[in-house]
Amino acid sequence: MKKTSLLIISLMAVNMVYAEVSSDKKSVKPELIGGFSAPIFFTHYDQNLIDSICANRNNPKQVDVTYPSHLKTLAFKIIKGINKKCNIAIKISELNLYDTDKVKYRHDAVVVSMIFNNK
Repeated sequence: MKKTSLLIISLMAVNMVYAEVSSDKKSVKPELIGGFSAPIFFTHYDQNLIDSICANRNNPKQVDVTYPSHLKTLAFKIIKGINKKCNIAIKISELNLYDTDKVKYRHDAVVVSMIFNNK
């Protein structure tokens, strides 16, 4: 039998990163090697969105909350909502974002990312 090694990285429904490594075609099994969600942008407080973060079937290990300094009040309202709804680690980062000619940032939103694997 011919042995084959595959490395497949794909973004799934929640943008999970998977890799499949196999020595033969019969034993291909996906293994989570790292994963994160696409960023979730909050321009206002949305309890339904917080509920969906906490109800995620892939059980996030951590939530990263990043916000521009002028949105600190909204960021901490979102953090409080996540803490109230689910038991999950939260990493908080306040950023001062500066646009350049080549890079433009969203200054109008708090960004929440779900981390699924902390290896």
